[in-house]
Amino acid sequence: MPAPEDVAREFLGVVDGASEVTVGPDIERAGRTAYSLALAPRTQGTLVEKIAIAVDSETGMPLRVSVMARGQAKPALQAGFTSLSLAAPEDSVFSFVTPPGATLKELQVPPIPLRPGLPPIPA
Repeated sequence: MPAPEDVAREFLGVVDGASEVTVGPDIERAGRTAYSLALAPRTQGTLVEKIAIAVDSETGMPLRVSVMARGQAKPALQAGFTSLSLAAPEDSVFSFVTPPGATLKELQVPPIPLRPGLPPIPA
């Protein structure tokens, strides 16, 4: 399942004059305050009634995307977080104990680009 950010990017990338974009009231999604963004076609010639995007009010990150079909109560597609914490994980999450009888060998990992085509992050 794609991340809400990826789904939102796809839909927002095709918004044009045939789409109505509105901002609704603040809502709560994944335990966080969000504003609601609605995309709706201006024509009846589509099966899509609207696309609702819940956007985190603090970070701007999409928390949930719901595609509503005409005449249906439940979303035809929904991608989102049920809960989300942006706190740094505790150090214990990264602790590793070598199993008995195993040998630990540390290797240097070469830097990789954040996205294809971009230079790698300097070490």
